[in-house]
Amino acid sequence: MKKKIFSLLLLITSLFAFALCSCTVINENRDDDAYKIAVEQFGFEEVWVVSSGTTSSVLMEEMVSRYLIYVLGEKEGREIMIIVPALKKDKSYEVKWPLKYSFKQTIDKYNVLVTEKPCTVEDYKHIEFQDCGFELYEIEESSMDKPFAIKYLNHLIYQSNGEIVVKNI
Repeated sequence: MKKKIFSLLLLITSLFAFALCSCTVINENRDDDAYKIAVEQFGFEEVWVVSSGTTSSVLMEEMVSRYLIYVLGEKEGREIMIIVPALKKDKSYEVKWPLKYSFKQTIDKYNVLVTEKPCTVEDYKHIEFQDCGFELYEIEESSMDKPFAIKYLNHLIYQSNGEIVVKNI
């Protein structure tokens, strides 16, 4: 009898945990949601990069719980970047590109500095933005103008003293 009661309690606990997890997933934005928000709410004509970020992002204007999603693209001929919070109840908003040079100018500079595998528009889908954890690559955040970088293949692209730096990682 005790085994049946224990099994029943275990089943109820498992179902409760599953239901709780399901609610969280339903209420969270994912990359495809962020893409849709960029196009439908912000009028992006092209979406170049969709990348996860952290709550320690210097670009974040409003405190959000959990993680955030960066979306970068083009609208009416200009580059535009938005932050989509993890939770659907939180509002997405536009942010200023953090580097001195535009995204495309930064990639052009990367292509001049690293000639082995140039980054093309088709490669943008392989780009990630990074806003923390630079010590893993032996980069002092104090040497960066802003703690924000572009990660592409085995390179980290960031800005230091107003210039674009490419580090092999």
